[in-house]
Amino acid sequence: MDFVSSSEPDSVIVATGTSYDKKAHIHFKLFMDRTKYPSTGTNNSWPSFLIFDTAANNIVRSNLTLQPYQVVNYKIDSITGNNLVVTYSGMLTDSKLRTHTINGKFSCKLYTGSNEPNKFYCLIDSGKRAGYFISASLNANTLIMEGLDYIDVATMDIYRREFRILVRTGGTIKPGIYKSSDGDVSFISVVPPPVDLYSVVDTLGNMTVTIESVTGNVVRGTFSGTDQWRFPIDTGSFVCNVANYVPQHDAANRWKFAAWIDHAFGDYNCYAGNISNAVKTATNGRNYLTINGESDNGASVFKIVVSSTSPIIRGLYLIDGGPDNLLDSLYFKSGIATWDGTIPYLYSHQGTAGGGVETYCYIDYIDDKTVSGTFYGEIFDNLEDVIFGPGYSGARKIHKASFAANF
Repeated sequence: MDFVSSSEPDSVIVATGTSYDKKAHIHFKLFMDRTKYPSTGTNNSWPSFLIFDTAANNIVRSNLTLQPYQVVNYKIDSITGNNLVVTYSGMLTDSKLRTHTINGKFSCKLYTGSNEPNKFYCLIDSGKRAGYFISASLNANTLIMEGLDYIDVATMDIYRREFRILVRTGGTIKPGIYKSSDGDVSFISVVPPPVDLYSVVDTLGNMTVTIESVTGNVVRGTFSGTDQWRFPIDTGSFVCNVANYVPQHDAANRWKFAAWIDHAFGDYNCYAGNISNAVKTATNGRNYLTINGESDNGASVFKIVVSSTSPIIRGLYLIDGGPDNLLDSLYFKSGIATWDGTIPYLYSHQGTAGGGVETYCYIDYIDDKTVSGTFYGEIFDNLEDVIFGPGYSGARKIHKASFAANF
């Protein structure tokens, strides 16, 4: 257990722990009140909370926005020197907004920690952010680190994350320098008002992440830069244990893109992988170019198909067009669930044409041996189905997208 104290009244106890396999984490925050009568040792009217992530793909947590129904009540059983024993009970909410009744007990020695490789630290406009990662995983060649501050109120709703760093590393996480200007880094930190969102994406803010070492599943690095408001982000550091990490060879030919909604939501994601093959075919008077790709050791699929009544040449292909220079389909479907249980699926095809979302593919170069290009516009996704259920789609902007393949 790690212990962090605060200057808030009376005393704040924050304890974090991990499971034996290092894949699950628990976070207790309670307020001591030694003057309350009749004395219970705690003041549960303050923003106490409990968060538990299960195998790094789901989170159950007390929900401050739904008080008094989803709260956790703590009771200090004993505190002798640095030894603390606490019981707790209440209601927790999962990522599907289902509630769960819980009760339990924890014991720890205050002012100590096991120094687990699972922490972050930085200064944002001179304000300290320090906490631990609830999840660190590699999805579509992107290291995704989702974290919680030790002291902050647990406001982490299903739209925004308290603390997140994305680093598009490739299929193998390796030491190196990664930049947001290349679309390879994204950052978000949600803090109390008046400025409640610090964010960096490929076109707003500027950040450099340096991965210093990779030892087995443990990744260490530093980061610094400025956010969208030009506030400085200084002395950033992180260490995380990447769940279920299996390195994958990075091919010479690859695909990549980023996708995000309105910047105010800070909802930005990176995707990348290897090109498997590219083929040109002709059927019923139409010429087709099909580009197949993958990532996550084959668990995730990427595909582009363009067609025309004429041979496929350099130029623009779009969904809402035809019969010449038509973008038949473009999609990425992940086989790896994120921490909230969502399996990303982003797609544009003839069925989405006319839905107000236009997607473009530009063939920059093509001959008998190679093809390369870019794609841009908007793309549908299922990334909000964790809120509304399967089948819900929104639209995202495509950024920094490219591909290269051999025939």
